[in-house]
Amino acid sequence: MGLYPNVCMHKERRKVLTTEAKAALIHKSSVNLSRDNPTFPCPLFVFGEKIRTKAVSCKQMTMVSPIHLLLFASRKVDLLPSGVVRLDNWINLDMPPAQAAMVCALRPALEDAVIRASEDPEAACSQEGDAEGGGGGLFDLLRELVNVDAPRHGMEPVSEVGPAQVFGAGGGAPGPQRRFPGPPSYYGGGGPPPPKRGMFRGGMYC
Repeated sequence: MGLYPNVCMHKERRKVLTTEAKAALIHKSSVNLSRDNPTFPCPLFVFGEKIRTKAVSCKQMTMVSPIHLLLFASRKVDLLPSGVVRLDNWINLDMPPAQAAMVCALRPALEDAVIRASEDPEAACSQEGDAEGGGGGLFDLLRELVNVDAPRHGMEPVSEVGPAQVFGAGGGAPGPQRRFPGPPSYYGGGGPPPPKRGMFRGGMYC
């Protein structure tokens, strides 16, 4: 929430797309880089800052899930005629629209909880305060949703993926390619994708 709109999507090697699908690079000092082509359980990241030298680079990158973006980091959520859920006119999610709607429906309650916590931090931190404010169930649900493995239905948990699989480094086998189907798998192999568009697929949702 605090880093929005500093969101980017990993494409290949050091290349990422930032807000409005603008090209940038992972900063050379990032722990997310390796000598090989890195792969990640999820291609979505938030970052602390962008700097410009010979090219624009993103620093302080942290991997997030699509649920994180739906809950905390999107101004606009659209349903396209094709059934794809699009965030902020550039991030495409292949997920059931009803599930996206249910996640987005939590945002007003979450914003209200943040306001109440800022007005009365002690009550917000106590179980008694949560119960009186009706926030206990909400917070329990949020803890489940923000778990990085929450959207990985039927997939290997991130906690069980070794460093070589996550980052594609150290001589180990890179992560399974099914996590990042390339554009031909989405476009049916009928040619390259349109420029500056990203599609996140991979069975993340049931």
